Amino acid sequence: MKKLLLPILILLILFGFKTSTTKTITGTVIDKSDGSGIPSASVKAMPSKTQVATDRNGQFKLDIDKRDKILVVSYLGYKTQTLTLTRKKKIEIKLEPNPIDPKHTIIVGGK
Repeated sequence: MKKLLLPILILLILFGFKTSTTKTITGTVIDKSDGSGIPSASVKAMPSKTQVATDRNGQFKLDIDKRDKILVVSYLGYKTQTLTLTRKKKIEIKLEPNPIDPKHTIIVGGK
């Protein structure tokens, strides 16, 4: 009985102290020109491709894998921004408006 007790105790200790493989990042995505929050912007961690959309105030909360090193933030009408993740847990991302070229615009009309 004593021979089984030690290995079982060692296994319980090893599995009980497993390190966390995720971390949480929160932040806000804002318009660089006026500072307003951008709702429904895409915030994606790479390489895990974990993704969330910002709320109506431009805020997000993302649980990412510790292997993730890059954050890709995008929204229609704005330039996509790629950030290198640091130890910061709260970040502010300023997206720059991307004017639409009239040459690439298609207007569809109807009666």
